[in-house]
Amino acid sequence: MFSETVITDKIPVLLVEDSRNEAHVTQRLLHDIDNEFDISRVARLEDALAELTLHKMDAVILDLGLPDSDGPQSIQKINTHFPNLPIIVLSGRNDPDTVRRALEFGAQEFIAKGECTGNTIRQALLGAIIRKSLKN
Repeated sequence: MFSETVITDKIPVLLVEDSRNEAHVTQRLLHDIDNEFDISRVARLEDALAELTLHKMDAVILDLGLPDSDGPQSIQKINTHFPNLPIIVLSGRNDPDTVRRALEFGAQEFIAKGECTGNTIRQALLGAIIRKSLKN
């Protein structure tokens, strides 16, 4: 009898979300549709920058309302240090001005919390990763 080992490479993603409940919902949505992502979570932008320095990530899912950074400036700070890293904004603020500013500051995708599914997040992640890699 043969023993078979399957090696799967999961896509490393950093979730920057200060709410444990919101983080759990996002992780659950992604896990329920496909277990292809290895999601690490931090609650502050400062911790995200430290985590990204220590570990290679293929994408970031970013909330715009963090204890140490608020709004699209969070995108700009990540882009300054990691310009090749795709950023997907997942935010409860989904007014047209916030969406426009997030995209202008360098986010590849904007998804409104409460209006998304696991598949929406998955497609945004994979699309952003592919588009960013084609630019490099």
